[in-house]
Amino acid sequence: MGLALMTKYCPRCGAQNPDNAQFCSSCGYSLQSVYSSSSTPPSQSPPTSPPQSPPPTWNPQGGYTPPGYVKPLYQQALELFTRNLGMIIPALLALIITLVLGFAIGLITVALLPLISFTAIRGIAFVIGFIVGIVITFLIQLEAYESVDVMNGMVPDVGSAWRRTTANTGTILPTALLVGLIYGLLALAGVPGAFVIEGLVLILAYVITSHLALGRAMGLGASLNWYSNSFSRDGNSAVVVLIGSILSTIPILNLFTIPYTSLLSTLMARNYP
Repeated sequence: MGLALMTKYCPRCGAQNPDNAQFCSSCGYSLQSVYSSSSTPPSQSPPTSPPQSPPPTWNPQGGYTPPGYVKPLYQQALELFTRNLGMIIPALLALIITLVLGFAIGLITVALLPLISFTAIRGIAFVIGFIVGIVITFLIQLEAYESVDVMNGMVPDVGSAWRRTTANTGTILPTALLVGLIYGLLALAGVPGAFVIEGLVLILAYVITSHLALGRAMGLGASLNWYSNSFSRDGNSAVVVLIGSILSTIPILNLFTIPYTSLLSTLMARNYP
């Protein structure tokens, strides 16, 4: 049995033509341009999907965060602190101790006021400032150890942080005595706006204690050099540490600024050794 030929229809007049016809038998119209050898549909390459990129993440500040975005350290510290508000407990205890000591010394001073001279009153002011400086330095050291725990995903433990702080008393004591001496001298002299100077001094305490909590002892000169270099590495975080140090001298407010600033300085010490 032979193969049946395919019928071609003329696009002009509609006449039927044999499959092998090159021109219409009725009107002479060329059928080659219509029924050409290229009538076989061209092969198509399989569709390719566009390259995929990681989806953007939501930024709580507003908008979306591009892939690979790393939050600044001061923002990381704030998020860690807000998830671990128990870090204010040591600051609260230190505040209570300081208030009790200050109140007791104040009562003694008032009781002895008619019997003591102005110089003696200045001496008492020096003692109070000296004690406050030492207490706040050890508090910052304790907060630095809690910061390390929080950075490692652990719950801050006051008892554990206190044991590590007391175990390193010999290392932190020179810094505490220096801070206490400066605090005492400022109280003795009655310098206006002394809290600003006290805050600047606390920067050294934050730098030294944060490195010590990470297992790296640092002297006064090295801490000054490290903090000055931090402005070229992370200027925004360095400024936040500066502001936090000054605010750490203000009672009640320092319940939050001391643990936050300690957490930020420890993050910086870890990222910029």
